[in-house]
Amino acid sequence: GGLGCPAALYLTGAGIGHLTLVDGGHVELSNLHRQLLFTLAEVGAPKVLAAAARLRLQHPAIELKTHHGDLTATNARALVAGHDVILDCTDNFTSRFILHDACQALGRPLVSAAVHRFEGTLDIFQRGTGGCLHCLWAGRTATELDPQENCAGGPVFGPAVGVLGVMQAAETLKLILGLAGTAAQQTRLVNLLDGSALTIERLARPDCPVCRRLEQLPPPATVQHSE
Repeated sequence: GGLGCPAALYLTGAGIGHLTLVDGGHVELSNLHRQLLFTLAEVGAPKVLAAAARLRLQHPAIELKTHHGDLTATNARALVAGHDVILDCTDNFTSRFILHDACQALGRPLVSAAVHRFEGTLDIFQRGTGGCLHCLWAGRTATELDPQENCAGGPVFGPAVGVLGVMQAAETLKLILGLAGTAAQQTRLVNLLDGSALTIERLARPDCPVCRRLEQLPPPATVQHSE
């Protein structure tokens, strides 16, 4: 979507070796103001196939895989496995929780962004570092959160998803290069309406059942990448 398009463009431009795209949707006319990988010619086409064709024009040597289908609790771990870094560019809390939990279970860093109207948030979730997604939304379920927080709840300012998607690409490259620093312990908030930005510490809640359970798992492997 709007986050994934700029993120994929910048990762491809940087020469990332392998990129897997996951989306079950088709290009719609209403997408074009914020999903800049697509044009009128691609309306009706599966998003992952249209995006992959555009990205191969930018960098023919990149290894691109596509999964035309929804992310589910059944396939999430299989899709996450074998990847160094995962980007959450989804627009609903159901998918966010599923992807977050799969990444935490497998010890993969997750670069997550969300946008509502003019505002966006950016988080890097790493097992054992800072609070998890359940710490941020303690006691709230995806069913409760989705009606008010997803894209269907209100119009999204196109440049806001562009800015947050580029930030996701930047944080992903920093993770691969070992330059992430303390970003995994923080939540960043960006407001495109007044140009403000705020970084707050994201602490693990001592009563979080997810963090307590993950503490018993082996430490995640270090991100590996090849030349």
